This record gives sequence, structure tokens and C-alpha cells, in this order.
Amino acid sequence: MQKLQLIILGHVIFFCMITSGQNKDSTATLFDTDDSIYQMPVKEVKMLIYKTYSSDKDLALQYSIGFLEQGIHQGNYNIQQYASMYISYIYYNKSKYRKALTYTEISIEAATKIEDSLKLVDSYILQGGIYMRLANYNESLKSYLKAEKIAIDKGLKNKELICIANIGFVRIELKRYSDALEVLEKVISKLEKEEYRDTKKQFEHTYIRVILSKGLCLKELNRLDEALLTYQEGTELANTYDLKNIKGNFYINTGDVFYEKGEYHKALGYLNEGKKILKSVQSSNFSNILLAEFYSARCLFKLEKLKEALDLLIYNFGVIKENNIQKTDKLHEMYELAIHIAEQLEDRNLIISLNQDYRETFSKISEDQLKARDVLYNRDISKLKIDNESLVARYDKKKYATAIAIGIASILLLVLVFMFFRFKIKSKENEKRFQKLAKSIKEKSFDNHQKTIKKDSIKDEKVNSILEELNKLQDSLFFLSEECNLYTTAKKINTNTTYLSKTINTYKKQSFNQYLNELRIHHVILRLHDNAKFRSYTIEAIAQEVGYKSSNTFVKAFKDKTNLNPSFYIKCLDKSENFQST
Repeated sequence: MQKLQLIILGHVIFFCMITSGQNKDSTATLFDTDDSIYQMPVKEVKMLIYKTYSSDKDLALQYSIGFLEQGIHQGNYNIQQYASMYISYIYYNKSKYRKALTYTEISIEAATKIEDSLKLVDSYILQGGIYMRLANYNESLKSYLKAEKIAIDKGLKNKELICIANIGFVRIELKRYSDALEVLEKVISKLEKEEYRDTKKQFEHTYIRVILSKGLCLKELNRLDEALLTYQEGTELANTYDLKNIKGNFYINTGDVFYEKGEYHKALGYLNEGKKILKSVQSSNFSNILLAEFYSARCLFKLEKLKEALDLLIYNFGVIKENNIQKTDKLHEMYELAIHIAEQLEDRNLIISLNQDYRETFSKISEDQLKARDVLYNRDISKLKIDNESLVARYDKKKYATAIAIGIASILLLVLVFMFFRFKIKSKENEKRFQKLAKSIKEKSFDNHQKTIKKDSIKDEKVNSILEELNKLQDSLFFLSEECNLYTTAKKINTNTTYLSKTINTYKKQSFNQYLNELRIHHVILRLHDNAKFRSYTIEAIAQEVGYKSSNTFVKAFKDKTNLNPSFYIKCLDKSENFQST
């Protein structure tokens, strides 16, 4: 899916930062200097930052940081809100989302202090956009819902529509297409009402992007003909407003629909025209162009032009690395298709190389997302500290609560002592299990037995063929894909699900899910022993790395295999290595 919706943030917030809350009587000093050029009214400082941004973003950032420091020094929340919002916006456009998130928090706090609803809504909208870029969709949804509530309460109709549209976009990311379609159609219906007539004039560009996303929902819900009609309407609107960049994306999405309809030559025509338009306007939105190249590669693959399809995918991977693009739509599917083509071309070296690139790329993405979550965690810890201090103050005013607190503490202490001894006993049992498993790894007796079936013992050639193909797939680490299931595996080895399931049940004495879990957990355990960096990942990140959509599913599978919790296993492994090194 093309993330055009985030462009909504740009012009709306940019103008709000320039025109709102200007104090003609105040003066500001950007830096500690006697130079009179830095002594000017707040309004002029804002205009200086605005004008500098268009020519030198780094200098505009420097001015904004200095302006924020001045606002903090003066205790001026208006300056703090404006400057922090600008800093966040600049970092957002530099793809430095962790820093952007930090300054957005400052902006929200300052806007709350000065009770400025418009600025608070803009801050929440930007925060929602940052979380979108970090793929933290639940937090993004929270931000947009907060902004929507304020906008409705204060009658900010334009902001209300922007929030509703973005809520729809987030739901698309969460693959809740029916819910997203309902929200997007709500935006369209509101614009037809008399009370939103003036708002509609300011909402034309966002309206076109709503149309684009509506078409995507219809396509994902397999309402392909409706999707084509929607994209045709959007293309006409893009022509009316001379929005070539958006028009290019309508062509790309139209090509995607024709791919779904099995009309691959027609799909390629629209995709090539869309890429041509985006490149002609020198679009900096690499993601949409990369997506178009992927869609083209899919069509070429269906037309059995394997080498051309593979060249497009390898080109995409090169652009992503060269430009350090942190998030690209359909990246998982790109690698999956490239590996599949390499398998058909029987290029073993390329298969290994692509698998290695895949793991490294998604490892980097996981690290970036975890860092962003650290920002959120630190923010929550700070708020918790404030809440605790407030709680202590209330207890000081009510001294009689001390006796109750002591009684509760005594009971808790007894419970903790009991739990401690129980924990120690269980820990010793778990440590024994770990030592036994670690020893088997060291002696290389812990190995997955998936390939131990002797070919000579099986008379059925079809079964032999299936087992041999499964062994090849194991070598390519196909089981690390989230999309790996009985159906996709059967498709890869050219058999049906019934025959594959029966073969695994009969000759591997497992269900398919047991077989898949054993491969994944075996891979995780070996990698935990070999890679200290991998052990530093969160359980959620490790689960995603080996194909689990849920960390709970991963933990259960790990326990079934080892009788140990993965976090405990990692702790013991780190402890064991530290002991050996001393």
C-alpha cells in the first residue's frame, strides 16, 4: 500500500506553525550573543525560521533549537510549543523519527499548558504520523483519536476530517479494510453536508487521497470493479487539480487491480505509466516507485519473464540500502518473490545471499522500531514517576494511612518470601534443563531430525519427491517467513495440502504446525548460541524474526520444545558465557 496519507501532515501543520499564536510585543534571543540581528519580536523569529527552512533545513533546525532553549529559559510555553513543533516536523522530514517523537511530546505538553486546542490537535496529528512511520499503528491510532475528540469538541471541522481520514489510513495498515472503508466513506459523506461546505474547499488534496485509500480497501475486499471505478474518479480529480504525483499513484494502484484480475499486460501498461509520471516530477517518495517496480516484477513473473522480474527486485534492494530507507511497503513480499525466482533459476548462491540480506534488513527494521518504543517507554516512566510523587504527597496528608500501609506491606512481604522460595526451587529445575540442553548443543547432539529419513526405506516416489523438496526448502530457511503455512508450502513444492499433510504425519510423525514450530525453534536456539546481538532483541522482535505473528505463540512453541521460557533461556546463556569469559 502507498503511504500517501502521511503527506496530509505537511501543508496543514506547516501553515499552522507560522500563523498561530504570534505575540507582537515579545522579543526573543536565538543565541547567547550581543549581535542585534538576534534581538527581534517573536513573530519575526518565526518568519525567519520559516523562510530559512525552504533554503537551509539544517540552519532552520539550529534556529528552532535555540528558540526552544529561549522559551524554556523564559518559561514561555507559546515559544516552547512553536519551536518544539517545528523541530519535530524537521526531524520527521529527515526520517529521524525517534527525535521527532521526543520533541512532539514537548509540543503536546506546552500546548496543554497554554490551553490552545488548535495547536494541541496539530501536535497529536504529527505524533500520529510519526508513529505511522515507525509502524506503531496502535499508538498512531491513539494520537489521532485524541486529536479527533478535541477537534469535534472545539468545532475544528477541517482538523476533524483530517483526523478521521488518518484513522482510516491506520486501520488500513492494521488490515481492517472493512472498518477503514467505513471511516473513509464517512469523510466523503461529511464533505457533502452543508455545514462542511467551507471546509471542503480546504480539503481537496486530502479528499483525493481518501479516494485513493478507498480504492485500496475495495481492492483488498476483492471488489475489483468498484476499485477500478474509484481509481478512475481519483485520476480525473488529480488531472483537475494538476497533481501529477498523485495521478502517478492512481495509475500504480490501477495496475495492481489489473494484476489481481489476471490481466498482466494491461497491469504493466498502467504501472509503467505511473512510474514515468512519478519520475518526471522528481518524486522523492522512493516507496511508491519501489512499490511500482515490485508490482511490475510480479506481472513479469506471471508472464514467465523471470530474469527481468529478478532484475527489478534486485534494483529495489539496492535503492533501499543506498538511501537507507527505513520502511518500505511489501518488502517482505519482495524478498519472498526474489527467493522464489532464484529457486526456479536454481541459483543456490543467490538464494543464500538473498536470505542473508533479508535477515539483515529486517533485523535493522526491528532495531529501529524497538528504539522508538524505548522513547515511549521512557515517557511512560517519567509520567509514572510524577504520579508516584503525587501519591506520596497525598499519603503525607493522611498519616493514619501509614498503619494500613504497614499492614499491607507485612502481608505482601510474607507472600513475597513464599514466592521467592518457590521461585528458587523452580529456577534450579530450569537451570538443570538449560544445562542439559546447552550441553547437547555443545556436543552437537541437539540437531533437528527432519532429514534423517532414509530415501531407500520409502518406496513411494511421490513421497520421496515431497520429502526431498521439503529438505531444499529447509536449506533456504523458508520457514522463517510469516507467510509460511501448509498452503504456501504445498504450493512451493507443487503438491496439494492433503498429500503434504499426510506425508508429514506419516513419515515425520508430526502435524504440519509441529513440524514448522520445530524448525523455527531449532533455528532460534542455534542462533541464540551463535549470536550475542540476537540475544539482545526483545522476545517480540525474536518472534517476528523467525516468522511468528504473535510473541505468545512463539513463547508457547519454545516452551513445548525446551520446557523453558525463552527469556530465561537467554538469561542463562548470557550468564554462562560471562562465566566462561572470566
